[in-house]
Amino acid sequence: MKAGPSTRPTTLRAGERVAFARTALDDAVTQVATHFMPMTVEHLSYLPPIGRIVGAEVREARDGHADLYLHGRELPSGWTRDLALPASFDSPDFYEGPIEGVEISAEPRNFSSADWKIFEETAPLQLCRSAAWSALPPLIWLITVPVVWGVTQFAGGFLQRLGESTAERLAAWIANAGSRAKDSHRENLVHVRFETPSGMVVSAYVPLAVNSASAIAELREALENLGPVAQFAGAMAAGEVPDVVLSAFFYSAGTWNLGWWASPGQVYISPWFSENYPDPQRFLGHPALADVIEPSAPLQDLRLPPHESG
Repeated sequence: MKAGPSTRPTTLRAGERVAFARTALDDAVTQVATHFMPMTVEHLSYLPPIGRIVGAEVREARDGHADLYLHGRELPSGWTRDLALPASFDSPDFYEGPIEGVEISAEPRNFSSADWKIFEETAPLQLCRSAAWSALPPLIWLITVPVVWGVTQFAGGFLQRLGESTAERLAAWIANAGSRAKDSHRENLVHVRFETPSGMVVSAYVPLAVNSASAIAELREALENLGPVAQFAGAMAAGEVPDVVLSAFFYSAGTWNLGWWASPGQVYISPWFSENYPDPQRFLGHPALADVIEPSAPLQDLRLPPHESG
């Protein structure tokens, strides 16, 4: 086991002192016991996990503080064939209701305290704080979406399910906020995380160059076209995608492409991802400490739900 977060104040490389609440450590133990917890490279969730956390416990220290100890296990990697999600999956049901409980979060240390306060006041979704131990964390906007549907089709664009006001403001708000980050030459990454009730996760990633004149339009297009990913997440929630606990899709040229997926004991990487994944330096401002592992295990494909269209 390796010591992780602590209630004891710790000084980061940038000089900032941080500490975790005891309740946060206890919550982490519960999450490890009930969910698949990936081990990522420098908090870059879009990269395939290099392992998983299989055990956790909180230990009391003599100085009165508490430390979280984590036990990890390496995940071997293999290949999976390229896969682009169809525009929709055949289903007799259409999901036309609102999507509630959606949150957006980011690491506040990427911004000045004055800017973060403005973001909290103007965010089109509830704004939460995420934590990363990097001196200057990657610029990632995490949009968390609870999956409350099963195998269904989405009527209209996905953004409209969040409400008209949110749909109009979200892409522009992210682009504007990202342009005010420290080291703002770095690119942003928008991570839409669909969470099923049983803990399985489907992720959709959109790299965002906020200083580009087309940034807002490109992000809005990607978010509006999230329907196929939402449908796939619903199929996972309904148990129609066996063996998968995590899957990651990337938006490119109007299509959601499979990057990688993970079973409880292995991760599978697509040739598309191996050739097209964004350079970590774009979000970190420096090269990553580790890169994507070259797969060595046999090929295993991600199976689409039986409601595939066409």
